[in-house]
Order: sequence, then C-alpha cells, then structure tokens
Amino acid sequence: MQKEKLQNCIQEVLNHMTESVARFDTPVLAERYDQISDSQFNNGVQLVQELGIKRGDRVLDVGCGTGRLIEYLINTFGESIEIVGLEPSEHRIKIAQQKVAAFPNVTFKPGSDRDLRDFADNKFDIVYINSVFHHIQSTAAQAAALVYIHRILKPGGKLGLSDPDKEAPGLLRDITREVVESHGLHYAEERLVSPKNLRSLLISSGFDIVKIDQVTKTRYYPTPQDALSFSEASNFGNYLSDVPENKRDRIKAEIRERLSKHTTDKGIEHVLGRIVVVAQKKAR
Repeated sequence: MQKEKLQNCIQEVLNHMTESVARFDTPVLAERYDQISDSQFNNGVQLVQELGIKRGDRVLDVGCGTGRLIEYLINTFGESIEIVGLEPSEHRIKIAQQKVAAFPNVTFKPGSDRDLRDFADNKFDIVYINSVFHHIQSTAAQAAALVYIHRILKPGGKLGLSDPDKEAPGLLRDITREVVESHGLHYAEERLVSPKNLRSLLISSGFDIVKIDQVTKTRYYPTPQDALSFSEASNFGNYLSDVPENKRDRIKAEIRERLSKHTTDKGIEHVLGRIVVVAQKKAR
C-alpha cells in the first residue's frame, strides 16, 4: 500500500509537469526546434555515448522532443535495440515519428498518466534525460521523477542526464531576469539544479553516481532575435508566457537591445555551463 501511494503521488506530479510544459506548444515551434536544436542534440550525443548502450538494450528517452537523438541511435544500432520516446508535446511526437517510421522497434508515448503506467518495474536498461530536467516545475517533482525512473530501470541499469548548471551564468537567462524584474514583474525561472543538489536527489532516489561533471559550452546566435526564437522553441512557447501580453513586446525589445551589446564576430556569444551525469541502479 505504501509503494502504491508513493507511485500515485509521483504520477500526479508528472501529470502536472506534462500539462504545464506543453500547453503553449505549436506545430511551428516544434518544427523550428527541430531545425535549430543542434546544441541540445550534440549534448545528447555525447551523453548517450557514455551510457554504454549495447545490442538488445531497452532504452527510454524522457522528453524526446522531435526525435533527433532517437534517430541517431537508430542510425547507430538499427533494430538491435528497443527505444521508447516519452514526450509531452503531440506536435513534437509527430515530427519524431516521421524520422523513424520504418523501424518497428521505436515507439512514442505522450507523457500522460495512462502511458506512464504502462512502464513496468525493471523494464529499461537505459534511461536518459537530455536538456529536459529543468522543465520539471519543482524540486519535489524532480525528486519524484528520479524515484520513478529508478523503479523502471533494471538492476544495473543506467541513467544519463545532461542539463544546464544553476551555478553557471547564462547570458539570455540572466538578461531576461534583469529586464523582467526591472518592470516590477516576477521572473518565473526554470528549475535549474546545481551539481550538489542533483547529487543529493540522485542518492536519495537510490542511485549510485558513476560520474557527475560540470562542463562549459559556447553557443553563438546570429542575432538577438535568433536567441529569443531559440528560447521560445526550446521551451515549448513558455518563454515570457507569465509576462502580461501588453508588456511582452516592450520587454522583448529591451532584451534584444541588451543582447546586442554582446555581439562578437561570430554572433551573440552565449556561454552556458552544463551538468553531465551518469548514474546506476544497484545490481541485485
């Protein structure tokens, strides 16, 4: 009974995450993300390469987006592995399905309670979460998600996680906060984690930590508007969604103006710290 109550609690949290994250997404944003998400894709490739995926493995991609990483895995392993892509946006799932339609070993599920309940205990060899963890809306929800993932991993199975580092500066994030707060408004910051906090969450969820690294990535946006467009697409249209509509254009203009001061020969330089984690469920 205690286990059932815990799983029901976890499910309620994840349902809330699914509804809140994807509610502003559109086909246009999903297509744009598919075209401009090279940085997330490259981070994801590095992550999955560290997980030691092998023939016969069952793999879960949490927040698979438009399926670029799944396509990469299919190009690498073909039909020798089974992949499930879990994604809250129906628009992004449609794009992902088109990429791997010829492969029966790939399935996609919306992030609903019905579909999450389909995942049995000890089902997956590998679960990875790439540039998604910060979309979960609270520390309690993040902890619940890790407990849930621990349950569905097989003994000895691995979790890979790559996400922005709370302790590192982020140009667009910092400028957005400054501008929004200068208008007397609350800035609804993403739920970023530090390496220390993430380590604590993982250990309390039952994981052994194989590695947890802090890395720095540099991204260049051709123009300030490109930076805003990237953020809108990668955040399902939630970027500045909490700002009153009658103030949104003015705030965006001020953000673009501040970003323009960081122009280099390569474009708007955006240095972003990331946390890269490999953790493992204890073998029996």
